[in-house]
Amino acid sequence: MAEQKWLAMADRIRSNPVVLGLSAIAVIVTFLKTLIGDVSALVQTVQPLCWGYADAYVSVNGAFKKEGDRWVEYHGGVRRYEFEERGRFDGELFLLNLTEREDEPNWRDISVRIPRCGGAPEVNSKLPPEWVKLDKVWRG
Repeated sequence: MAEQKWLAMADRIRSNPVVLGLSAIAVIVTFLKTLIGDVSALVQTVQPLCWGYADAYVSVNGAFKKEGDRWVEYHGGVRRYEFEERGRFDGELFLLNLTEREDEPNWRDISVRIPRCGGAPEVNSKLPPEWVKLDKVWRG
């Protein structure tokens, strides 16, 4: 009985071009929506949607910008500190402070790590490390 209902519905769809077209569109849209969702999830799992490292990471209060062989930290548009790039590991950019700071006796030990795709960079000035989160940054 159920099989006869399906056959009758299929005959009705085939006999009416508008219903056939709408049915085909619905199937295609559903398929594409599922496919795009699956591909998007796979891409985000395998590789974040950013490729490589940026030359600038900006926040609401400032920025880290690569200038020549140095990274420079800006606050409110004012050049504040210089850093040497020490490496790129596990999706993070590691910087070592080069600027003397009167208020920080361990200024040579200050390091910053910035997530490759943006996010919350962290600063450390102690051994062993005690990372402190900074303002969120975006790729510039």
